[in-house]
Parts: sequence; structure tokens; C-alpha cells
Amino acid sequence: MVLRFPSYDTNSETLASSSAAPISKEEDNLYQRLILHAHSTVSILPIIKQWVSEGKSVKYEDLKKAIKQLKALRRFKHALQIYEWINNSERLYLSPGDVAVRLDLISKANGLKAAEKYFASTPDILRASCVYGALLNCYADAKSWSKVEGTMQKMRDLQDATLVTYTIMMNLYAKMGNLEKLHLLVQEMEYKGIAGDSISYNIRLNAYASVPDVIGMEKLLMKMEEDPPLIEWDAYAVAAKGYMKAGDVEKASELDDIDGSEKIFAEWEADKVNFDIRIPNFLICIYCKKGHLEKAESVIERLLESGLMRRNYRAWDDLAQGYCSQNQMEKAVETLKRAILVIRTRFEDFLIESVICEFLKFLGLNPMLNWCFDVVLSVPKIGTTLNDVLGLVGMFG
Repeated sequence: MVLRFPSYDTNSETLASSSAAPISKEEDNLYQRLILHAHSTVSILPIIKQWVSEGKSVKYEDLKKAIKQLKALRRFKHALQIYEWINNSERLYLSPGDVAVRLDLISKANGLKAAEKYFASTPDILRASCVYGALLNCYADAKSWSKVEGTMQKMRDLQDATLVTYTIMMNLYAKMGNLEKLHLLVQEMEYKGIAGDSISYNIRLNAYASVPDVIGMEKLLMKMEEDPPLIEWDAYAVAAKGYMKAGDVEKASELDDIDGSEKIFAEWEADKVNFDIRIPNFLICIYCKKGHLEKAESVIERLLESGLMRRNYRAWDDLAQGYCSQNQMEKAVETLKRAILVIRTRFEDFLIESVICEFLKFLGLNPMLNWCFDVVLSVPKIGTTLNDVLGLVGMFG
């Protein structure tokens, strides 16, 4: 979808000073400007105003991408401000997907009543299944059980219930521990010919393991093994925990986290078609937590040889934490630098803060300041400062 936006004027509000690094001409775009101010409490509307005043066109793709990233950062009000700018623009064509995203953001930022009010104001023509699904999710998050059931029934009546809708309901019943309603929902899906996917199957697997319902868990796992794409990378780890909860240590040991993950990784490596970087990353994470750093290094070396580490900052971050737990601080520092460099090359500056914050939290908020200073300042054009990062984890208020 392509939208054309005219110039938009806000009030005389101006941007507060920011510690973000300047953007080079090569990198300068509206998306970059918006994301660099993601951590600010000031409205980001003036950023769009300034962009337009420079005579530059606004690309809907940039706005949509920024909304997605802001939502991931839990900057819901900032994301809604972008929608506010869109709503005040002429020649606007909202899609049902836009309405669904905005409904979810309003619920998270302003509460359920505000979301219901927005839904009530939405034209019927835009109330597609994704919008009802977003409303259903709002009610589920608010634990408004009667409204959840009522909305689901409305979707049934409209014949609008999809796999996503059923997945939301399955997740809800799983969290409630209500296996009876979960079973009924699965039977309803089978009757209507709605096939499950890896997400819905793993919701069920987790539900069986948490009770634990060993028989149901084993039957489901066997069914998933008949169709390998249904098996997520941690399925065997979930089953192992289910056996442990049931007191069956022998069966749990047969499905040890590492053994199950290594099995899935071997299948993934042999396939070389269905690429999912989460599979090797999960194995690397387990190796690091269990102190098998050489095995973690071996997996990373294989990924490097395959050219699959160019965007994979998470693996470097996990390995850095593994070195730290083994008191190999020199290796931890160098590995964390690699994680930061990957982010700076391929992603956005806010992720640098995120990774360093995560690492400092891992250290129990008692980091070596000289080491932190060395890590942050050693990376070219890092776009953040040591005080900013430490402030985010609460060390300096």
C-alpha cells in the first residue's frame, strides 16, 4: 500500500536536546530519526514535522517500520503519535491491519476502555478478522474472561474465526490451566478443518507439560514428530520438564535439553532449506548456561563458515555471558564487542543499549566500570554514552 502525505504542521513544540549520535547523510531517513529518539519522553511528532519542513517525502513503509520497532521497545505512546500524524494527514487509507495494530497499542498505552471506544468508532468495513483478533487479545491481556468468550462467539457467528483467533484462545486456556476447554477448542478446530501450526502445537505441549498430563504430552509429541516443521527448537526441553514434574527422571534424562536441541540442530543443519537462526541460537544458549563453552564456540564457528553470523548478535551476546560466568573476562569483553559491532552494522543504535543493559543486569548491577567504559568507547559511532547505558539499568538513578 502506498500513501501520499501532504505537509503536516504541529504546534510550536520543539525537540529536546538528545544524546544520540548524529546520523550520516548515507544513513539519514525518517525511520532512523524516529528510532534514535525512542528512549526520549518527548513527543516524536516534531521529528516528522521537521522532516516534512526539509521538503522530504514521508514513506508509509518508514512509518510502519518505526511503529513496529517502537512497539517492540514498549514505546506505545510514541507509536500512537505516529498514527496521530497519519490521522491528521489527507488522502489517508487505513487498512484493517492498521486498525488492529492501533487497537492493540491503545489498549497497552491507555487501557481497555480506550481500546473499546476506538473499536466502537471503527467503521464496519474495517472490522476484519484481524481487528476482532486484536480486540480478543486486548480482553485476554486484561483477563476479562466474559468479554473474551463473547468476542470469540461473535467471530464464530461472523465465520471470522481463524487459526490466529484459536491460537489466542488456546494460549488463554493454557495459562488458566483449563485443559478441558483447551481440548474442546482443539476438537472444534478439527471439525472446522482448521489445521494447527508449530505455535498452536507448542502451546498445547507446554499446557500438557505444566499440569503434567504425560499421556496427552506423549501423544502430541508423537504427532509433532510425524510432521517435523511442527517441532519448535525447545520442544524436547519442554517435554523433559513435563517428565520431571511428573517425577519420571528416567524419561526426562532421555530428553535432556542438550540432547533434544542437538537432535533438532542436526536436522536443521542437514536440511539447509528451512532457515531459522533461533535453532542454533537456542543450542548456543544452553551450552553457555551449562558451561560447555567449547561446544558453543564450535556451533558459532560452523555458523561463521556458513555466513550465518552477519546479523546474529544474540549468539555473541550469549557467548559473552558464558565467558563471564566462567570468569573469562577478557574473552567476554572481546565477544561483547563483536555483538555490538554486528548491531551497529546491521541494526539500530537502541539495540546496543539493550544488549549492554542485559549484560550489566547479568553481572548483578555490579560491573567493572573501567571494563564498561572500554567496551562502549571502543566501538566506532556507537551512538550512546556510558552514562546513558548505566542509567537505563538504574545504576545512576
